[in-house]
Amino acid sequence: MAASERLYELWLLYYAQKDLGYLQQWLKAFVGAFKKSISLSSLEPRRPEEAGAEVPLLPLDELHVLAEQLHQADLEQALLLLKLFIILCRNLENIEAGRGQVLVPRVLALLTKLVAELKGCPPPQGRGTQLENVALHALLLCEGLFDPYQTWRRQRSGEVISSKEKSKYKFPPAALPQEFSAFFQESLQNADHLPPILLLRLIHLFCAVLAGGKENGQMAVSDGSVKGLLSVVRGWSRGPAPDPCLVPLALEALVGAVHVLHASRAPPRGPELRALLESYFHVLNADWPAGLSSGPEEALVTLRVSMLDAIPMMLACEDRPVLQATFLSNNCFEHLTRLIQNSKLYLQSRAPPEGDSDLATRLLTEPDVQKVLDQDTDAIAVHVVRVLTCIMSDSPSAKEVFKERIGYPHLQEVLQSHGPPTHRLLQELLNMAVEGDHSMCPPPPIRNEQPVLVLAQWLPSLPTAELRLFLAQRLRWLCDSCPASRATCVQAGLVGCLLETLSTGLALEARCQEQLLALLQALGRVSIRPMELRHLLRPRPGLDSEPGGAEAGKARHAGAVIRTLSGMARHQGPARALRYFDLTPSMAGIMVPPVQRWPGPGFTFHAWLCLHPMDTAPTPAPTRPLQRKQLYSFFTSSGSGFEAFFTAAGTLVVAVCTRKEYLTMSLPEVSFADSAWHCVAIVHVPGRRPFSQNLVHVYKDGHLVKTAPLRCPSLSEPFSSCCIGSAGYRTTTTTTGLPTPPVPATLAYTHPALTRSQSVPASTGLGWGSGLVAPLQEGSIDSTLAGTQDTRWGSPTSLEGELGAVAIFHEALQATALRTLCTLGPNETAPFKPEGELHELSTRLLLHYSPQACKNNICLDLSPSHGLDGRLTGHRVETWDVKDVVNCVGGMGALLPLLERVAAQPKEAEAGPAETHDLVGPELTSGHNTQGLVLPLGKSSEERMERNAVAAFLLMLRNFLQGHMVNQESLVQCQGPAIIGALLRKVPSWAMDMNVLMSAQLLMEQVAAEGSGPLLYLLYQHLLFNFHLWTLSDFAVRLGHIQYMSSIVREHRQKLRKKYGVQFILDALRTHYSPQRERPLAADDLRTVQTSLLGLAREFLVRSLSADDVQVTQTMLSFLAATGDDGQAVGALDLLLALLHGSLVQESLAVFLLEPGNLEVLLALLVRPGSLPLLPDRVCKILRRLQQNERLPERSRQRLRLRECGLQGLVACLPEGTVSPQLCQGLYKLFLGADCLNLSDLLAVVQLSLQADLSVRLDICRQLFHLIYGQPDVVRLLARQAGWQDVLTRLYVLEAATAGSPPPSSPESPTSPKPAPPKPPTESPAEPSDVFLPSEAPCPDPDGFYHALSPFCTPFDLGLERSSVGSGNTAGGGGSSGTLTPASQPGTPSPLDGPRPFPAAPGRHSSSLSNVLEDGSLPEPTISGDDTSNTSNPQQTSEEELCNLLTNVLFSVTWRGVEGSDEAAWRERGQVFSVLTQLGASATLVRPPDCIKRSLLEMMLESALTDIKEAPVGVLASLTQQALWLLRLLQDFLCAEGHGNQELWSEKLFEGVCSLLDRLGAWPHLANGTADLREMAQIGLRLVLGYILLEDPQLHAQAYVRLHMLLQTAVPARREEACYVLSKLEAALGRVLNTSSLESATDEAGSPLAAAAAAAAAERCSWLVPLVRTLLDRAYEPLGLQWGLPSLPPTNGSPTFFEDFQAFCATPEWRHFIDKQVQPTMSQFEMDTYAKSHDLMSGFWNACYDMLMSSGQRRQWERAQSRRAFQVCHPGSWCWNLRRGGRAWRGYATRQC
Repeated sequence: MAASERLYELWLLYYAQKDLGYLQQWLKAFVGAFKKSISLSSLEPRRPEEAGAEVPLLPLDELHVLAEQLHQADLEQALLLLKLFIILCRNLENIEAGRGQVLVPRVLALLTKLVAELKGCPPPQGRGTQLENVALHALLLCEGLFDPYQTWRRQRSGEVISSKEKSKYKFPPAALPQEFSAFFQESLQNADHLPPILLLRLIHLFCAVLAGGKENGQMAVSDGSVKGLLSVVRGWSRGPAPDPCLVPLALEALVGAVHVLHASRAPPRGPELRALLESYFHVLNADWPAGLSSGPEEALVTLRVSMLDAIPMMLACEDRPVLQATFLSNNCFEHLTRLIQNSKLYLQSRAPPEGDSDLATRLLTEPDVQKVLDQDTDAIAVHVVRVLTCIMSDSPSAKEVFKERIGYPHLQEVLQSHGPPTHRLLQELLNMAVEGDHSMCPPPPIRNEQPVLVLAQWLPSLPTAELRLFLAQRLRWLCDSCPASRATCVQAGLVGCLLETLSTGLALEARCQEQLLALLQALGRVSIRPMELRHLLRPRPGLDSEPGGAEAGKARHAGAVIRTLSGMARHQGPARALRYFDLTPSMAGIMVPPVQRWPGPGFTFHAWLCLHPMDTAPTPAPTRPLQRKQLYSFFTSSGSGFEAFFTAAGTLVVAVCTRKEYLTMSLPEVSFADSAWHCVAIVHVPGRRPFSQNLVHVYKDGHLVKTAPLRCPSLSEPFSSCCIGSAGYRTTTTTTGLPTPPVPATLAYTHPALTRSQSVPASTGLGWGSGLVAPLQEGSIDSTLAGTQDTRWGSPTSLEGELGAVAIFHEALQATALRTLCTLGPNETAPFKPEGELHELSTRLLLHYSPQACKNNICLDLSPSHGLDGRLTGHRVETWDVKDVVNCVGGMGALLPLLERVAAQPKEAEAGPAETHDLVGPELTSGHNTQGLVLPLGKSSEERMERNAVAAFLLMLRNFLQGHMVNQESLVQCQGPAIIGALLRKVPSWAMDMNVLMSAQLLMEQVAAEGSGPLLYLLYQHLLFNFHLWTLSDFAVRLGHIQYMSSIVREHRQKLRKKYGVQFILDALRTHYSPQRERPLAADDLRTVQTSLLGLAREFLVRSLSADDVQVTQTMLSFLAATGDDGQAVGALDLLLALLHGSLVQESLAVFLLEPGNLEVLLALLVRPGSLPLLPDRVCKILRRLQQNERLPERSRQRLRLRECGLQGLVACLPEGTVSPQLCQGLYKLFLGADCLNLSDLLAVVQLSLQADLSVRLDICRQLFHLIYGQPDVVRLLARQAGWQDVLTRLYVLEAATAGSPPPSSPESPTSPKPAPPKPPTESPAEPSDVFLPSEAPCPDPDGFYHALSPFCTPFDLGLERSSVGSGNTAGGGGSSGTLTPASQPGTPSPLDGPRPFPAAPGRHSSSLSNVLEDGSLPEPTISGDDTSNTSNPQQTSEEELCNLLTNVLFSVTWRGVEGSDEAAWRERGQVFSVLTQLGASATLVRPPDCIKRSLLEMMLESALTDIKEAPVGVLASLTQQALWLLRLLQDFLCAEGHGNQELWSEKLFEGVCSLLDRLGAWPHLANGTADLREMAQIGLRLVLGYILLEDPQLHAQAYVRLHMLLQTAVPARREEACYVLSKLEAALGRVLNTSSLESATDEAGSPLAAAAAAAAAERCSWLVPLVRTLLDRAYEPLGLQWGLPSLPPTNGSPTFFEDFQAFCATPEWRHFIDKQVQPTMSQFEMDTYAKSHDLMSGFWNACYDMLMSSGQRRQWERAQSRRAFQVCHPGSWCWNLRRGGRAWRGYATRQC
């Protein structure tokens, strides 16, 4: 604040007194206050407003005074004044007009003086520095005067200053005096004498003058100033400049001078500009000085590079084309080419820097990377190419001049002579092709195609593979970037260059060739000529030397060619025009002659066009000006008319212009800029009556997309300005500027009418995309004043796209005609020909232009009038479709040799497992569960399938045939399908993979879609139905082939049936898919393939078999006779079974199958040795189905019944071996299905099951149980069969009978070896029946864990309490309530009559099956026609269930089936026990045979008691005899087999015997009664005494009770019986007493076991002593006790008898009485009574054995008779006949296949 006041005070003093002293003081104070604002060393810009607000405005008078002092003052005063003026210039008001004129001359004079003094003799050290400082301040002051807004400094810092901003500058710069040019030129002469900083600031001032104002720039640029700048630049060639910024700044000054001279219009300064450029190129291309050191050499290279970099800066100006023409007139191309040649001479003599020869090393060690690159060997060549690109950019004339004067071949030679190219040079050539940065994404379009051709030719000679691959990738990247680039390259001939490049042998690597072929494919899709296609089809040289040999090399090359051709022919989307007008240049278009009179009342414009989307890459400013791409325009001389155009975003706008307004209708919702060809039709429909509404209709691709009411212009005036796709005559000026890339759609101007119609609500969806059919829109009309349309929509330009055929009608066409015209496509040459359906439209044509009718830029009018020939400005493009071109080189047959070459493709081309897995999925590659799979054919992309060359060939054919009838006919005429089929047979099997199958499918589907019937069926014949092609492939391929073939057969069943019917399929199955093939499949895979083929045959038979075609089954029967594969036979039988089930001809088919010779085929399959289990199952199902047919004639039924031999004969003919469950099931169902049951057949089936596993026999037992349950009479019939005991009983055997084991009909067998260990029941057969139960682990103890549960009830609770003995009620199922289990229904019948006892607890007491068949626990079985459901207890094992079921069956047949009660009947029954005894000695049974016998006896006792209870009086005698024999068997069983096995003495047997004897009343007849009753009583007494001797306390307790009751009531007082009973009781009592004495002796030790044993002995004594006491009382006299035992304790009433008798038993008296009196009598009694019974039973068992042997022999005889009868009825000769027929069939089938 004080400094400001002091300045103000000093200024007032000076102003008042005019004293220069005060002025000097103010001057120093002022400079000291603002000296910080002076920055002499920095060139950074400073805004003038930063300090200008505080700097005062100096009065003009004082300015004159101070300026005058510059001449008079010394250096210090001058410096002070300069600083003052510099500060004052911060306030731009001090530089306004008039003020600058005061300072500029004086400052310029001061500068001239200072520079002259500095150039002169070297001043003293101090004065020189002072002079330099003053001069620098003077230059800074001049810069502030001539560039007040610091424009130059701001531009150098990177700021962009627009013209709009410059126009806002308020204060102009000071006017430059004319002396400045002379001063600048003199200053730059001998510039090396000036200080470097001064020289730099001097050039900086020159640049600031040029940037500060246009007039000053014009004054500053002169010949002298230009020469001075060039002298500075030239001085760098002599060595590096002291300041590295000097020469670049001088070059910037020269760039500014070029811009000033170029922009000068009045007066024009063209000669000066040309002189400047001439001098510039002279300096640039000066000869290289000889003998330069390394330092000047690098400086020289840097100078050239810098000068080259300045040329693009020169061309970056307004009105660029004019400047480009100026460069061309200066022979710039010759100068630049010579520069490369001169640099070559320099580089040849230049050695790399020591220790820095590697470019990579220099790049790593040098911080400035650009400096290293500019010093590289190709730096000059790179920059020259960059300059050439800039000069030719956006200038067709410059490109033509370069092509004529220099030529690209010469450029290539120059560059090649320069040395091996580097990445930078190749990149610059690529930049030249796009005239920009080629690495942009997406890449820019190609604007100069010639460098691409040069690079393509140069590629093979590149030194390294890396460079070749890089260039190939970049060429593909650029040339295939967009449709415009592809079209440009095709027209330039790049296809031929690529073919020449590819034909260079081994010079190109595989990856490089792949890139070039991909590019060739993309270009060939646009166009390829016949010569080029012929060149491509020829094998290139050098293939013989490739790795793998000549064949492998040819195969790889052919595969690559196939993929390339396939890509060329592949076309997606709508058709494209092959010939069109290229209207891409802005001045292109078709000018139409004036139309003097419009012939009709309406207007219709129809054309094919293709617009490409605008580049979406970000583009720098300035953006492209707003333009509208004209489609057509018809205007009168008064300015009215109509037009249509597209916006930059591709939106179509239809416009009508009147004298007052410009009306438009836009279609923002419909896009045309998608690089696809579209049919556009615009129809103006005038109103039919005055003041009626005029309409406009817009059609896209034949569909109406918009309708709007738009005024139709008057058609009565002549149209003087008519053009199509052109900007029209109204374009009189050309706006030029900087090269601007296309504006992206997002940056384009937004037209007000394109946002949304005001009449359409905002919620209306218009974004439906660019599809073919748009929703019809009622468009709104936008209006503007006439003449302002260029402002609103932009200036008109060409279509900037491609235009096809154009037709204009003078009437409004209907939608139908337009749709038909669109359907013809863009390549229709004569749509209005007389024989066409659009011939009538020719009368309405105004004009018709076609690209084919254009020559010498004249478009012939093809309308009938021929009066409006147009003039084309642009290019007519003609392309060749490869589908058409192939007919110029021999047709489709010319492609077939490619397949022959790829047939020898190397093994490494095979697809690995991962690829196969990806193609077909894990389901097929795993090999499991594939029977129901459908292969996903057609899902893989073509690119993936083309990895296989064979598949690529088929896809190529598909693409060539798609939409091309000529090629389809050509392929048929050259026998193409047959040749392809023959060549495919040469392909290795590994190459015929899923890719080939998919491609074949796509090929045939495409031909089918095209409707080419002959070709399609030829392909079917030679590809699809040719099994030789596919049968050696992998499983997935074979299965997929059959599946696809099945789909084709289903689709064309009637057409393919005759040639590829059942016979063909069966032949293919037998010939190609049998296990004996060269490359057989796995069993599961082979079965899957066979199933698929047989399913195909089923399609023919089931769906289309008629009554007249029944004989086709003869083919199947012959196939069955010929095939040796069981899987194929099973499939064929399935077909027959399906026909019998659901066919319309099942009746006639059944009769046919039963005719002589046909049934034998089925029976032969049944007896075939070693067949699969499924084979007899299917045969039995067919026979069963025939049995169920009730409409068969009796003759056929007789053959089916096998009356003469039965199933027994059939079974006898079966081969020996393991029997399958299916065979047993099938034969058993055949037995059930017979009209009359033959029990011999049943036994034959059962006997057959003996060779099967346990599960099969278990199922047979279930079936038998159901049969007996459902038909009670069966047991009687079964009992009459010979050997039934042996057959049924052998089902108990655990192991199946082997082929070498004795047959079941031979019971006698010597001592067999040790039986095999039992098979674990958890093992199941290979294909278990659905009625088999899951097994559990076997129990080692047959009774320990045996749960006797019914096989037809739910599980009982195994923890039930046993009911008390003699209880008449049954125990409940699961608790104390006593109710039945839910599955136990009361009243349910059982196969056993009589009451059903309760189920006993686990253990040996519940061994009888009758105990488990509780009343109501056996539900009614459900027997279906084919299956029997297993409702057995899941807690049972298979062995337990088999034992239970078989015991029931045997009991039923033995007890109910065998009639009579005499000895003969019991001999029949006894044979069962004999067989069990024999089997127990020779085999392992499911349970021990003794346990089975016990169960049978228990059930017999129970049933015998029931029969006696329910029997009438008349039959009681026979039942008594029956009971006697039963008791004899039981006595023999227990006394013989139960002697050492107390487990056989069950509680149930005891209760049964006692109950039976009680019911018969046999006990009283023990001594005197009938013989039978007495014998039964004696047997009962013996058994009771036997139970007493058991160790089980519960059992002998019941025996004690029973014997005590007998002693009280029934035992007679006979000495013999008394002695027998006393002897047995005494023996038991003696053992007890002996045990008691021993335990008493050891009791002193205090053992708990001894105490328990003593207690048990005491308890048993408590039972035995009372019995003996009772016996002694009852038989006192018969025993003679009065004399035999005089010391016997009193037995009647003695309270101590128990103890006394035990003591008495130890006396000699008792012992003497027993030994001498009782034992002899007892022995005699046993001999008289039980020995006779033993002899009787011995004879009985011998008789049973003899009968068993006899029945076995009889059954063997019956079996042999049945076998002979079967062979007689079905003689064996038919087998040989069928074999001969099979051989004949094979011969015929081979010929057909």
